[in-house]
Amino acid sequence: RQSGGFDPTLYRQVIGAANEFKEGDLTQGVAAADAASRDNARTLLSRTKLADLQAHPLYRDAQYDLIQDTTQFLPQLTDWTLGDLKEFVLSQPETEIKQIMPGLSSDIIGCLVKLMSNEELIQVGQTVFNPLPGSKIGSKGYMSARVQPNSPTDNVDDIVWQVFDAWSYGVGDLVLGTNP
Repeated sequence: RQSGGFDPTLYRQVIGAANEFKEGDLTQGVAAADAASRDNARTLLSRTKLADLQAHPLYRDAQYDLIQDTTQFLPQLTDWTLGDLKEFVLSQPETEIKQIMPGLSSDIIGCLVKLMSNEELIQVGQTVFNPLPGSKIGSKGYMSARVQPNSPTDNVDDIVWQVFDAWSYGVGDLVLGTNP
């Protein structure tokens, strides 16, 4: 806003700085220098209009274009800021939130969660449910878990026993994942 034009590098830095600290942000040069910088970035982000986020994607590629082609931005959200959206999802019932969900791009959702505390994320998670059709996964009152076995030597027996161990605790009904 001070440079007189849109600066994509500064834009990415502000969005990155709004994040809780992550090593990956540091290596990309977008981590906040300190807590005050993080708070300032969150303030700037909370005042950013959703339409501006739509107009300036963080990264543009074929996947982004596909998401944009299948997401219809809602005109009533044009003047909303991320702060307005945060207030909305924290104060409205599931039916109201689900009415605007199809118009929210992954960039908007990704920026929204940067403004939220763990407690606020939990609150939204206790309000909005997206069950997988034909199953209970994602339903209210149903918790699913992923098993991610890891063997430094890729030993098949080690991986199998890690899966069996998880299943013995009733974990792993959502997905099994392995690292390549």
